Amino acid sequence: MKKAVSAIGWCAIKLDRAADRCVQTLLDLVRTKVDYLVQEAVKVIKDIFRKYPNRYESIIKDLCENLRALDASDSKAAMIWIIGEYGDRIDNCIELINSFSENFNEESDQV
Repeated sequence: MKKAVSAIGWCAIKLDRAADRCVQTLLDLVRTKVDYLVQEAVKVIKDIFRKYPNRYESIIKDLCENLRALDASDSKAAMIWIIGEYGDRIDNCIELINSFSENFNEESDQV
C-alpha cells in the first residue's frame, strides 16, 4: 500500500492536471484514520505542498487532526515541516509543535 500512496503523490507532482484528483484521493486516505495510510499520505502531501505552495492548504486541518497516527520518524518529520511552513494558517500550531517536542530527546535525527 505504501507504493500505491507514493504513486499517487508522484502523479500529483509530475502531472499538474491530475494534482487536484490525487490530493483529494490522499485526503480520503487520511480521513480513513488508518495509521499506516495517514503516515504515508502525510509524507507525500509534504512533497505536494513543496511543489504547489499555498495551493492545497485547505487540507491542513485534516492532517492536524490525525497526529496520533504518526509514529514513524519520516512522517513525523514531514508533519513538522508542514506545521512550520503553514503555522500562520493553523490555529493551534504552537500546541502541535509542543506535542512533538515532548519526546524530542528520544526521536531520530530526522525528526
